[in-house]
Amino acid sequence: KFIDPAASLAATQLEGTFGFGHVSPNGETVISSLWDYPEIQLHSVVEKRLLDVLPVEFYPNVPWELRFSSEGSYVAAGIRGVFVTVWDAYRGTELFTVPGANPIIDEQADILYATDGPEVKRWTLAEGTAARRVLGDLGDTPWVNGRPSFQLSDSVGAFLAAPTDFSSFAVRFFERATGKLIDARFDEPSDGPIALPGDRFLLKAGNDWFVFSPITGEQALFHGCEGDVDGLCLDGTPDPEDVAIRRSWDGTQLASASVIQAEPYDRLGVWLFLEAGSGDLLPGDSSTWPIYEDGSTVYGINEFSGDWVLLSDDQSDALVLDRTSGEVLWESPTSVVLTGADAASDLVWLFGADDVLTRLDPTTWAATELHVGLGNVRAISFSPDATLVAAGDQDLLKVFDVGSGSLRHAIPIGGVSDVLWLSNETIVIGTNDGLWAELSLNPEDLIAASIDSITRALTPDECSFYRIDPCPTLDELRGG
Repeated sequence: KFIDPAASLAATQLEGTFGFGHVSPNGETVISSLWDYPEIQLHSVVEKRLLDVLPVEFYPNVPWELRFSSEGSYVAAGIRGVFVTVWDAYRGTELFTVPGANPIIDEQADILYATDGPEVKRWTLAEGTAARRVLGDLGDTPWVNGRPSFQLSDSVGAFLAAPTDFSSFAVRFFERATGKLIDARFDEPSDGPIALPGDRFLLKAGNDWFVFSPITGEQALFHGCEGDVDGLCLDGTPDPEDVAIRRSWDGTQLASASVIQAEPYDRLGVWLFLEAGSGDLLPGDSSTWPIYEDGSTVYGINEFSGDWVLLSDDQSDALVLDRTSGEVLWESPTSVVLTGADAASDLVWLFGADDVLTRLDPTTWAATELHVGLGNVRAISFSPDATLVAAGDQDLLKVFDVGSGSLRHAIPIGGVSDVLWLSNETIVIGTNDGLWAELSLNPEDLIAASIDSITRALTPDECSFYRIDPCPTLDELRGG
């Protein structure tokens, strides 16, 4: 029951509430739990109805010690003195779980306090990690598109971004060394970006391909013609055929195939290979793998080198062929969702519909499998030394040890759609809600940023609750 002190202590009972409870700072919402039932209920005091149910995964360690944050945006629950779980009070989504009990959340300082044995520990509530550093404003293109992944030239990188309704696209550019966004952009591309040497990028507008420099803003025609009308260029010659272009894993070659109009969807013609710098045709083609009667290829190129091609068909089945002989070097047992290749790290990888990440050794084509345990994966990236892999879905960014398969980090950032490693300890992420930021996996960075985020000392009531005597000052808290 809830008593309104302004109404002569009149009591209001909310049907269905039970057990332990806590009232939000504005007095409009109550959280409650039952001793022997694994859920937390949110009730509206004003509307006298159930708002949401937060399931607890650690049953039979049922929730007690329920607390709203100081501003009411978070809900925390101590689970039988073993764990503290924190939820977003508005969306009902679980944010993270840490060991401890007796939670108190200072929302203004972005800090969760919890007892863990004889110690009081501080945890950051920042979405993801205390050492997150925003690297630029994505503005009207907040959705960083995870397919295709980042394209890296000498000192500049590029990625595809879009508004949340996907009404249009733009290619955004960033400093490769720091991840900071730069001002240049290329609006409404129909394909690309594809990185070329010299901080240049291939980008397609309509059916025409251009070489674009984000540093100077200059662009030059690569394939197609300027001002084509009714299939003719300005000089009266026929408009060149529409082509698709892919880039080799080391950036030295391009593969090009004509786009053939077909039902129920367009197909690609035989792939030809070009020198990336000049665009000159290289000897040989891809006619060694199957083609349809109309001359289009069964497979599209996902990744390739001078010796092999990683292909996928319209059913997302994948295989690796010897580029000269057409011999099948490896074939995926399941359909493939994402692929990637990196000549510097000497690895090829695929993520399948069975939630398995497969790493391939391009010298022997031996496969190593890693079960990442994620949902709708959009982002996968290996560290520069290939010992760690970061994978993101709608709820978490997870970092795994490639050798052992063990989970190193589980960072509660939702909607991660692309990942780029700047170093073995630093990651750049893009999300589907406008976050473009750097994350540090270095514990010293996390500790320093967490200390910097403490903006006030504990109150006398909080010190009394935690039995801390004497009550520390702000400087003493920051000093550990």
